[in-house]
Amino acid sequence: AGVTITESAGTTNITEGGATDTYTIVLDFVPSASVYVNIAADAQSTLSTSSIVFSTANWDTAQTITVTAVNDAVVEGAHTSTITHSATSTDGGYDGIVIGSVTGNITDNDTAGFTVSALSGDTSEAGGTGTFTVVLTSQPTGVVTTTVHSSDTSEGTITTSTLVFSPADWNLERTVTVTGIDDSVDDGNIAYSIILDTATSTDDVNYDGLNPA
Repeated sequence: AGVTITESAGTTNITEGGATDTYTIVLDFVPSASVYVNIAADAQSTLSTSSIVFSTANWDTAQTITVTAVNDAVVEGAHTSTITHSATSTDGGYDGIVIGSVTGNITDNDTAGFTVSALSGDTSEAGGTGTFTVVLTSQPTGVVTTTVHSSDTSEGTITTSTLVFSPADWNLERTVTVTGIDDSVDDGNIAYSIILDTATSTDDVNYDGLNPA
């Protein structure tokens, strides 16, 4: 008794949100009873089926398994998924037979970053305000913090000085309101910047030290 696994092109390469891959399973010798092969993947991939059956009639017909990467929002870089197999049968040669595992090589599609919108509104000295939003581009593995400040508080101030993102709310936009300061100087239009400082995170090295726009 034996079980042969054949990966397409000799490997199983998959991409988050993209390419899938396949491999086949077939028995090496005719069984005396049906053989049930259970297939299980870890949390990094999903399978087209969790079980297949070989009978005395189709034992030598290879059956195809399609592997799909789980498209999460976490920056993981190149990583893998392990797919395991087990067999049950009243044929003692195949019941509990050792079957090799398959390793899926996963290409990540996530990057750490900040999306900062353009300023909307008119921050005039007549009390005008403007707003912009800030949100992360991927789910962090810990809390991410960045501070915000105005380059010239005599011309414009902001409503919040700290933006905090967690793994639970990283994809919710944070709104910052900018208010123009009414001074008594006839100084024309003055440009100033609202600066997002370098991010800090004790639990996510991808975001720690990242500088937003």
